[in-house]
Amino acid sequence: MLTIAARMSPRKKTSRSDLLRSATAYEQIKIDIVACLLKPGAQITEAELQERYNIGKATLRVALARLSQDNLIRSEPRRGYRITPITLRDVNDIFDTRLVVEPAAMKLGAFAMTDHSLESLEPAIRQTQKPETLRSPTAFLAASRELRLAIASTAGNFRLVRTLAQLLDESERVLHLGYLHLDLTKLLSKQHEALLGAVRKGHGEAAEALSLRHIADTKRMLLDALLSSASFLAINLHSLSDAEIPTPAPLAPRRRRI
Repeated sequence: MLTIAARMSPRKKTSRSDLLRSATAYEQIKIDIVACLLKPGAQITEAELQERYNIGKATLRVALARLSQDNLIRSEPRRGYRITPITLRDVNDIFDTRLVVEPAAMKLGAFAMTDHSLESLEPAIRQTQKPETLRSPTAFLAASRELRLAIASTAGNFRLVRTLAQLLDESERVLHLGYLHLDLTKLLSKQHEALLGAVRKGHGEAAEALSLRHIADTKRMLLDALLSSASFLAINLHSLSDAEIPTPAPLAPRRRRI
């Protein structure tokens, strides 16, 4: 129960500037996590984050709470926080879920496309084609994300758009890792051109089929690059726990001849 003093004391209201600062801090840290500037699996303390982003403890904690909800960081008691790692299972899960959600969003967006919708899509298209965007993986992946969301938004299903946005955020982290091993810009640019060809004509089934193929192709290229990378090849298999190594099935007993 609250004491009389506690009940009588006025609560400190969260000001608009406080909300603005925490939202800005959240966006700054999120961008760095998605771009892998804060490396997957890295451990970091509140003090380090305060110094890095020049923000106060209260503002930071609000931002960290939102990042935890997004599964981008994990709290570790007495240690601080850990940037959520990216595993091969994550790559499979993210892209397999995209195969379910994104083609449906592209199909609905293409069907709902009008002349006015196409006109409003142009700024997102131009952003993916700017020379400065093409030179920067971070800028290009952000522009690619916005283009896909703009197409999906045309259908007016904002729950679908919100789900797709979260998937694309998670996918963007994986793609940034992929850029360490191969240049994805040319591949993704060709995908944009093909997808936009179907979207401009309002061909929903074609947009759906292209989206399915593009996601599957990108996943395959990423896994090939990651599995052939020096860091993966250098894993010490002996150091893996027994639980991580699949137990071979027992051999069936040989029948004796009579």
